Amino acid sequence: MLEIKGKIEKIEKAKITNIVNISILGEDNQIKIKLELVKKINPFKESDPVKIVFDTIAKPEKNPKIILHGFIYSITIKEGVKKIVINIGGLRLLIDAPESFDALTAKSDTIIHFF
Repeated sequence: MLEIKGKIEKIEKAKITNIVNISILGEDNQIKIKLELVKKINPFKESDPVKIVFDTIAKPEKNPKIILHGFIYSITIKEGVKKIVINIGGLRLLIDAPESFDALTAKSDTIIHFF
């Protein structure tokens, strides 16, 4: 299980109809996350605090705002930044983190809880 706390920095319309791009900045300002999400199911507002939990099972009893099932598609390192791409039903969750961030592994399923 991995937990990241942060804040919703920006929500903007995507190039694809009915999709929004949600930018999240981790508490430590070292992790940046971009989430593509269908506008109708977006439970977030700009400046909202957010906690993201990556796990192998869904835990709806903890009342998350949304639960997504993703596949960790790729993990690459470029110029000291680890770039993680997670496919969520054709949409993406992109994580930029320090190279030392090793909590996720490529080619695996993950359940992503947003609180």
